[in-house]
Amino acid sequence: MNIEWLQTFVETVRTSSITKAATNLHLTQPAVSMQLQNLERALDSELLIRSNKGVQMTDAGRVLFSYAQSFITLADNLRQDLDNLKNDTREVLSIGTCSPIGQYALPCALYMFKQKYPQVGVRVQNMTTAEVVERLRDHSIDLGFIEGGIDKPGLHEKVILQSDLVAIVPPDDGDGVQSAGAKDLAATPLILATDHCALGSLADLSMTMQPAIEMDGLEAVKSAVASGHGFSVVPYFTVKKELYSGMLKKADVAGLDQQCTYSAVWRQAETSSPALDYFIHFLQENGHEVFC
Repeated sequence: MNIEWLQTFVETVRTSSITKAATNLHLTQPAVSMQLQNLERALDSELLIRSNKGVQMTDAGRVLFSYAQSFITLADNLRQDLDNLKNDTREVLSIGTCSPIGQYALPCALYMFKQKYPQVGVRVQNMTTAEVVERLRDHSIDLGFIEGGIDKPGLHEKVILQSDLVAIVPPDDGDGVQSAGAKDLAATPLILATDHCALGSLADLSMTMQPAIEMDGLEAVKSAVASGHGFSVVPYFTVKKELYSGMLKKADVAGLDQQCTYSAVWRQAETSSPALDYFIHFLQENGHEVFC
């Protein structure tokens, strides 16, 4: 399976248009169509439904999308590590992060960090909070980003982002659940990403319901909601682009005023790598402002 095909698939889904994806990728439209067809043949699955209104993911497409970003990230990390070997770069910062931070907030921070410390290589992996803690303890990663806080001996913690939770519904929902209370919204199928803080907030609203669908990744959740399969509750910073563009709409739910908190964590040690020291100094100097 070709990584370029996956990148083309992800960009096509994000723009909902083969033409726009071709423009953003600096390819011709036939080249994008050919890559998508090659990917579908390689996986023996129809991934996209094409129409004059754009493209929509099939069920198989949603499954692939939930994995695609991880594959692309791993490929980027591999290229970075190989470049580091070629350039004899010894300073590499290994990061494990929860999906919301890794997909939506961390890229801006890393861009600014690399502008200041170009000699430091960065390797990023998406994982759950429990995995972040485990990988810190076995020294597989240098730094982690987790949802919520943590009180574990031997670990430092710094809150880097707080975001309001918002309920999202399809763009053509009309008045529907946008003006509904929590009890009315509870009758709508709930779609959530796995390992996500929204379940606790819904319980606080007396919406003691289990998700109708759990998906591995917020992009898949947003696509399912936009397609009319239910509603979700997500951190605002992960959907502000879709709310602005009209791809999704916000449901005003009385009592939904909780926040998700995200923290950076790293090992307490007498000595640490120069790369980690650089990043901790970068966090202390710039705070939450670098997390877009």
